[in-house]
Amino acid sequence: MDRFLALLETEVVPDGHIDFAGAEPLGADGVRLSGVELLARPAGVPLRMDELRLYAIDFESLEAGRAPNFENVEMIGVETEGGPLDPDDSPLGRLGFDAARLDIRVIYRRDGPVTEVDPLRITAAGNGTLTVEAQLLDLPDGLIAGWDTGWSGLLLGTRVDVLTVVYSDAGLIGRMLANGARMHGLSMDEHLAALDRALIAGLAPDQSAGGGALVYAALSRLLSDHAAPAPLTVRLAPEQPVPLAAIVGIVDFDAAAARFNLSIDYDG
Repeated sequence: MDRFLALLETEVVPDGHIDFAGAEPLGADGVRLSGVELLARPAGVPLRMDELRLYAIDFESLEAGRAPNFENVEMIGVETEGGPLDPDDSPLGRLGFDAARLDIRVIYRRDGPVTEVDPLRITAAGNGTLTVEAQLLDLPDGLIAGWDTGWSGLLLGTRVDVLTVVYSDAGLIGRMLANGARMHGLSMDEHLAALDRALIAGLAPDQSAGGGALVYAALSRLLSDHAAPAPLTVRLAPEQPVPLAAIVGIVDFDAAAARFNLSIDYDG
């Protein structure tokens, strides 16, 4: 543990600061920190968390000043200085997540330009869990090490070989549907029918069997099971790696099904 604590300020957060109330060994070569406040970079937003659990630490890379080649970390009770997730500047907030605290698990390993993420899991109580598994190419060192690379470096520099995203709901969908129905003065059944018509118009207007129709079928079943939905799984496995920006910008699901080998499954 002493070896890790010696690296905290100089290598783990070289441009920021970390404070914690307690530290103890975790397993053979891990560390558990409690009462943590982390500022990864001077201009960033401080993160507070109940616990930071590091199950595996790449001492060799950190001590050499390099981004770690592997990591197995869990962050419990993460909250930002600004409180609940903001839909204006948080990707999760734009999805509707409104929790003030998150639990985050990250396991990855790098081999040359390839980074295997298995998994990145984000859980928000009363919302749901988003699990990402991926094989990525050319992920920026700065992102892996926690330095600021900016969204452009991530989106344009990183290529995706395989990407699987699973969403498991824990109340978010039902709450968003109830709020929408109330906002529009509709019953739940009327609101669901209106959403279904909008999904058909936007995704499968000609009732074809393309990617849009696959997305519509999965989302329609998910919404109909809103009281207790099953997991929704999206997978992309392009024949050749593609920039992450091309995937984030998907608007044509018929084209995406062909270009990215897109599949979407609802397990209900």
